[in-house]
Amino acid sequence: METHTHTHLLNPCFVTWRLILYDDDDIVVINKPADLRIDGPFSASVHKLMLYLYPSPTLQSQLDEKLRDADFGSVYNKRRHTALLHLIAPLATHAQMKDDPIRLVHQLDYATSGVLLMAKSKKAAASANRAFADRLTDKQYVAVVSNLSSEDVPIGPEFVVKLPSLPSSSLEPWRDGTLENRYRKKRSRDASGTFDGYMPIHTVFAKFRSKLLRCKNTGSEAAKQNKKRKASDDLPSLPESSIPISPGEVDELLELGQSWKKVRSSSNGSKWISILEPMTKEYNRALLSYYEKKREQERVGDVVEESKSTRNQQLGLPPLFRLSDDGSQEELDSFYICAAIGDYEDNRFRVVVDPGTAASSVHRVDDQSALPEMRPSLTKCTVLWRGHTDRGSDDGRVAVSKVLLKPWTGRRHQLRVHLAHVVGFSILGDKAYEGNGNQKGRA
Repeated sequence: METHTHTHLLNPCFVTWRLILYDDDDIVVINKPADLRIDGPFSASVHKLMLYLYPSPTLQSQLDEKLRDADFGSVYNKRRHTALLHLIAPLATHAQMKDDPIRLVHQLDYATSGVLLMAKSKKAAASANRAFADRLTDKQYVAVVSNLSSEDVPIGPEFVVKLPSLPSSSLEPWRDGTLENRYRKKRSRDASGTFDGYMPIHTVFAKFRSKLLRCKNTGSEAAKQNKKRKASDDLPSLPESSIPISPGEVDELLELGQSWKKVRSSSNGSKWISILEPMTKEYNRALLSYYEKKREQERVGDVVEESKSTRNQQLGLPPLFRLSDDGSQEELDSFYICAAIGDYEDNRFRVVVDPGTAASSVHRVDDQSALPEMRPSLTKCTVLWRGHTDRGSDDGRVAVSKVLLKPWTGRRHQLRVHLAHVVGFSILGDKAYEGNGNQKGRA
């Protein structure tokens, strides 16, 4: 493993801890300090720090121009440091330096310190991104949770023991990726406005062309209706065109063949586009209604319809539980937090958990119709140490527990909101999620 401290480039404050943890031709891993933003128009950010350590070709060229007449030595290093800072300071975002080779592949919150991995090329970034997206990486965090309402330590032994006990097989859909893949597929459909059974315009065109061809061969629409129905004829009928089509235009369309791409680029393509685009929208509205009614008819028993707001697809797991078939010491102090998280689209800082999993009414949302999309989320929490600290309280004592957190999913603020709003104890100093400070844990 090759490591660098870059003492010739860094201010003294940067070398008081080991900044560069690993460095090779493909990736660089740093020890991100707390209270440092990843990017943006701020005086300091991770991207500006990396530009300082690894200047892009454009930045290096600008720097060389400024130092053209400088002599090497201590004076040169000081001038280089000052000139480099002056070049980097005005940058508002990483995107302004087009040839910056450093690419972020995951993120840490502003207030979070720890290991941050970055790639030095597009190929390395793509490989690392796939590893993170496919959950092939193992992330672990250490945090201190507090009890601001009493001297009783948070997440005490009795807290864990009283939790529901489930077999480890309960986590199988999380281990094999079934639940996450199902969610990603649904989210992809929602983002594109599609659904199971959705027909894109080229498929609607194929049906439209077949309809015209059958009408032409049988001589009338009535003759077509008398033909033996196929299984697919149970689907809604294709809407009629609101734009008149002459027999000559029908012949021209049929001669062009089955390629929608060829039809839309033909001399009469603008007319076919004006016919097929609204027809596709109208037909898919009818299909969506058809499939919803069909699913409702096939629904059995008390299966609850999936909802955008408060249904988490957690496969019946309780918000807090422990495993029953692992007697290791670690598992005796370990439990799981299973609560969906919603991130508002209007760039609100705080996220919310499913109201049905919140530890107290303080953290519940009254207007559930205004909830954002809830994303299934799972965290493993292991208590490492319990005791008191003399920081953060006027009387000099705050009950705390040191915990090891392993997120099985990667949602924004997942660990913070899971601890504060589901377990009932926030991370020490986390003003955003400690609520009104009256933390008593989950009842």
